[in-house]
Order: sequence, then C-alpha cells, then structure tokens
Amino acid sequence: MAVAPIAAPGPGTGGPELRDLVPGNNYILISGNPDPALRAASRAALSGGRGMVVTHVAPVKLRRQFYLPKGVLVMWLTDMEDAPGGINPKRMEFELAKAMLTFIREGQGGVLVIDCFEHLVQENGYERSFATLKRVLDAASEAGASVIAVVNPRTLGERLGDVRSAFDRVVKEE
Repeated sequence: MAVAPIAAPGPGTGGPELRDLVPGNNYILISGNPDPALRAASRAALSGGRGMVVTHVAPVKLRRQFYLPKGVLVMWLTDMEDAPGGINPKRMEFELAKAMLTFIREGQGGVLVIDCFEHLVQENGYERSFATLKRVLDAASEAGASVIAVVNPRTLGERLGDVRSAFDRVVKEE
C-alpha cells in the first residue's frame, strides 16, 4: 500500500507538518514544539473528523492560538480545582486514561494529540506513564484512530528509544 508523506515543512516554520495521517497509525513527533501536532488536530476537525488534545496549556489559549473548533475536546492537565476541562495529572490512570479511551472507542477514527507526555512522566513516573500511553496506542490502532504524541528529545534521555518503539511512525523536527 502506498502511503503519502506524513511530514512536510510547516508553513513559515521550517518544522514538520503532519499531513495525510493513516487511520490506525500512531505518530511520535520528536520536537520541543507541539504546533504541527495541534495543527493536525485542527485540520482533522475542520474536515469533518474528530479531535482531542491532552495538554498543559489552558483550553481558551490553545483554541485561540490554533483555531481549534469547538468539536475538538481539550483535556487540560492542571492542579487547579474546578478548571473547565481540567484533569489533575496525577489522575492519569483514572480520569485521563478513561477520557482518552472513551474518545478512541466511541467514534470512527479521529486524531488524539498528547503534547505533554513529559509532564505526565514528571507527575506519575516513567513506568506508569508509558504503560498508560501504550494502552492508548493499542486502543487507537484497533479502533482506527491516530495518536500523535509530542516528545521533547532532551527530557526523556535514554528512554526516548523505548517510547519511539511504541509508535508506527517517527517524525523529527528538522
């Protein structure tokens, strides 16, 4: 099966632009910049698809910056109690995993962006965070959804190789 390129230079950024995602494939964007992944979620939603973003950025700010349509679910990792769309990052295995798995299993396809894996590792430890990520990746592959995880290469060190191996496609920032 021929697959169109998934990364091309981003408009005016010189960075990768995630395009032509293959349903059921999972992508790791090795970069300190989540913008290409967030643009991919926005494009998916604007073209009639489904999108969800797990982030440490406030939803209002994220929607404004990336023109995320209202249909894109934004799960905000924050310690702030009663924050709209907020989930305490320490509740990763319960609330966050349930929200991600529900998004994946309750619809046809879709794009799930995780732009804060390092934050989850910091709050929950590497082993627990990686196990949760692997569950989400497996569910997405089975359901025909795509996960794009943004990982800064400087923060995971030697564990980056383990994380990379869990994904179907690797996209590196130029």
